[in-house]
Amino acid sequence: MFFHPIKHIIVNHPYQYIYYNELYGSKKAFGKYEMDYYYHSTKEASEWLIDNIINKHNGEKLIIGCNGVIDYFFRHHKEVVTPKYIRYYDRGNDDWDYLIVCNSYLNPFQLQKNIWPPKNTVHTIKVNNQPVCAIVKREDKNDYLGFKAMMAGKQVDAINYLEKAVKFDKNNEVALLNLAWNYNEIRSYEKALKNIRQCLNIYPNYEKALDLAGRVYLQKNEIATATSIFEKAIKINYKFSSAYYYLAYIQFYKLKNNELALRYVKDAIGLGYKNNQARTLLNNIQGAMKKQNTNKLPNRQKQSIRF
Repeated sequence: MFFHPIKHIIVNHPYQYIYYNELYGSKKAFGKYEMDYYYHSTKEASEWLIDNIINKHNGEKLIIGCNGVIDYFFRHHKEVVTPKYIRYYDRGNDDWDYLIVCNSYLNPFQLQKNIWPPKNTVHTIKVNNQPVCAIVKREDKNDYLGFKAMMAGKQVDAINYLEKAVKFDKNNEVALLNLAWNYNEIRSYEKALKNIRQCLNIYPNYEKALDLAGRVYLQKNEIATATSIFEKAIKINYKFSSAYYYLAYIQFYKLKNNELALRYVKDAIGLGYKNNQARTLLNNIQGAMKKQNTNKLPNRQKQSIRF
């Protein structure tokens, strides 16, 4: 009864906390439960980089990204290393040379379908033969160059960079999403949707991809499709504020349902939607509802209101 957990503790130290029991744990837990939720593997990964890369490096400072905190592990190598916190699903939007990725907050589908660890993984740390951390070497920066061009409003340049990034790594969901965004900006809607579908193929139910798909269909004036997509995004993540905003927009401007629009826009603002357009939309909805209520009053009451 105690053999398996004791064996696990001995064999997998210091990752012995990654244990769920023999019935639901071991390899069966991969993709269903958080694995390295304490980020202990960052220490071993940092030491591997120091021994195999940093101690042999003579060029410019290396940017080491991680979805955890690694500054302490490189405290004696500040002249060679710049540590940086990078979310895994934002990795294409940042500059880095090596990326330490702990198996935490990763999409289960990508784990179960071996999409993660990603391309150019040079070392993995495993528990029970399952990867809990990956070290990725960056061989191509077209995704980052594309992001910079996108932020500068240079859609054509961004598309050129991002097409190269997707060709280099077809499973780069960051590049696919940014590529779709730029195609949408130049009103190439079918190409935008093609890249969104490809992104959803490797990251099903990705809220950001669904959100962009909803915007594309909204711009195409396919209101029913856009509405269903935004509603799906909320079902996946009820805190996804952008979807509430666009549902409010649709209800107010397209479907003329002021009451439902008001509810959605209040939800968006309450969830922290960081866009002044939400406040403007709220004011417009409230103004329309006030006018609507005024028009319902008898003429005598309307006259008294004017005074």
